[in-house]
Amino acid sequence: MHQKRLTPAEIVIVASGAVAVLFSFFAFYSFSGHSVSAWGTGLFPVATLVPLFGLLMVAQILATRLGGANLPDRLLDFTWEQLHFVLGVMAALLMVCYLIVNKGPYGYGLGFFFLFVAGFGLAVGAFLLRRERAALGTATNSTGFGPGQAPQSQPPPPPDAPPASSAPPSPPG
Repeated sequence: MHQKRLTPAEIVIVASGAVAVLFSFFAFYSFSGHSVSAWGTGLFPVATLVPLFGLLMVAQILATRLGGANLPDRLLDFTWEQLHFVLGVMAALLMVCYLIVNKGPYGYGLGFFFLFVAGFGLAVGAFLLRRERAALGTATNSTGFGPGQAPQSQPPPPPDAPPASSAPPSPPG
């Protein structure tokens, strides 16, 4: 049974994802009374990656935590914590890139500032999520086994290794 309450890290991710999706429809850049959202010409599809990353992160958290969905521990050989971390860091990096890129005569709109904060919120939330789950022992480790789990059998010895024996080797002769 899944816990129904969200952890602080999950709250940060859900709030940041919601802000990213909502404010992606607001002015990202503006100039002389004209504006373009993250979904507008010239910014689509790259600027929309931040709200889409947030939407994916929120969907996974809400599906597993509140919806009780039983998703696999790994997706494409990555743990969910790793995927959240990569998506969160990418969202923050994309917003930093938009901050330093030459935007011509355009100024930043309200949507840009909220997406900037949301991008960093997703990254911070993902970092906190990894720490929370590691502290609780619910994260899947890099070997693919959950906490307290181990392979059921030992791997076979290398083919050129001599058989293990408890007796000391006898001297030649």
